Formats: sequence, structure tokens, C-alpha cells
Amino acid sequence: MSCGQRVVHDYVQCIFSARNSRVRCEASSGFWITKPGHERTVYRPLRAVAALDRLGFDTNDRAGNFRIDRAVDAAVDFASLTDLTLRALHDGYGARSDTKLTFNAPFAPNRPAACAPIS
Repeated sequence: MSCGQRVVHDYVQCIFSARNSRVRCEASSGFWITKPGHERTVYRPLRAVAALDRLGFDTNDRAGNFRIDRAVDAAVDFASLTDLTLRALHDGYGARSDTKLTFNAPFAPNRPAACAPIS
């Protein structure tokens, strides 16, 4: 999910492992905005990083996005994953009840061609 049209780099995404035994969620750190070979200039504000840290994200962004990995079993708790995603968008990126969220499911069956992976 991403946080409206204002900044397409404000996003949280999750993907299940091939065997559905783990899920990795990532929150945009700004790392991937910089082109290879250029000095990084985009960083999340410290308050946003602290908020994501409180949610359990690894906030070391020297090599990519903020991330959190969780083990899952056959009874996946989608409500807690949804809660994590929405809290990250709220606390880390400023999403509020009137923020338009966009959804992209690039690995879903029968997805439209316009639905491509973000990173």
C-alpha cells in the first residue's frame, strides 16, 4: 500500500516466502530513490524512523528499506499484518483517515499489467 498521490515513495509492502512459512514486510526508507553511483540524499525523518522501530521494523537502511520478518503458519493472522501495515503508514508516513491509499498486488493471480512490483 502506498500513501496517496503526493509521494509515491511512501509505501509499505509485504510478501510471503515461497513456502508461505515467513512473511517479509518492508517500509520505504528512501534508499532506492537514489540512482546507483550517486550519493544518497533522501532519508526518512527521525520521528518516522522511531515510529517504525516501535512497530518492530529493522531500521538499518544502509542497504535498503526498513524491514520486518515474521514466521507464519497455516492459520496466518492477516488482521495483524493489516494492522502492522496501516500503523506503519499512519505512524511513519502520516497517513490519516482522509488519506487516499493505493494498492498494488503484483504477484496476485490475474493481476492487470499495470500492477508492477514497486521494488
